[in-house]
Amino acid sequence: MLKQFKLKKPVVKISRASLRKFVTSTKFLITAPIVVGLGLYLLGSYVWYNQVFVDEDQVFYGMVEKGLETDSIARSVIQTEGARNVKQTFFVRFSPETAVQSKSTIDQIDANREKSSITTETLGTNDVDYVRYSSISLPPSQAGGQNFDEVIGKWATRSGDEGGDPQLLNEAIFTFIPMGNFSEENRENLMRMIRDRGVYTISQPDLTYQNLRPVMTMDISIKPQALVEVLREYAEVSGVGNKDLLDPAQYEKSANIGIRVKIDVISRHLMEIEFPGQSRKEVFSAYGLTRSIEEPTDVISLTELQSRINE
Repeated sequence: MLKQFKLKKPVVKISRASLRKFVTSTKFLITAPIVVGLGLYLLGSYVWYNQVFVDEDQVFYGMVEKGLETDSIARSVIQTEGARNVKQTFFVRFSPETAVQSKSTIDQIDANREKSSITTETLGTNDVDYVRYSSISLPPSQAGGQNFDEVIGKWATRSGDEGGDPQLLNEAIFTFIPMGNFSEENRENLMRMIRDRGVYTISQPDLTYQNLRPVMTMDISIKPQALVEVLREYAEVSGVGNKDLLDPAQYEKSANIGIRVKIDVISRHLMEIEFPGQSRKEVFSAYGLTRSIEEPTDVISLTELQSRINE
């Protein structure tokens, strides 16, 4: 009778040193690709941030394009000329219909150190302008006992039918950096025209941080004739404003205009425009704010308003 033999399982002895070495090499094989991938991601992010996201050309033209797809914008203008201070605030709505509201305050101190202050409000659409005096404060030497009760708060209008083309909307939207709410196709066409005409030349970009947000300032040189060509196309495409008032030929020999802009890099929103050598400064805010603009119903003619002031 044959004996049955049992096969013994081979016993492999692993030393503690070998086990530690195996575990270490396994960890390396697992973590190495993660570390390399993270490093490549950080390197790519760094390159993208510096060469794309904060590139001055990308930032500026990104801001211009962003401005052509906004529902509304608020703009404040502050200017000082000697003893005369002017502060204006504009709210421009581009959708559903373009309209502008503004408020202007002029403070002035005369040679006798007497202060006068006049505040006006306006409302402009594509068809009509409205204006009213909100307050009139004159020193006794200038007022001459005049009573302005018949003027304060009274809306006056000037439309095309009354002998003058509306101007307020033109003044609000035809600026150095055009803004509006265009379709993607029209926006791309305007951006292509802006670049092809060489409207803007960028120089002296400077990246800083305000409240932990990246902000870029840069000098911009503007070709007036090229800008007017773009604004005329703007009016043609949008139907807003009077394109006949925009004649590029009148600016053929005009010198370039210099401004300095400040842009929020993350949102690509225009924050400020400064004018070198001038005290004028424009501040932009309230992008996309929804606010109702309603035309007044109880109005008089602008001629009537002026006659009441002169009484």
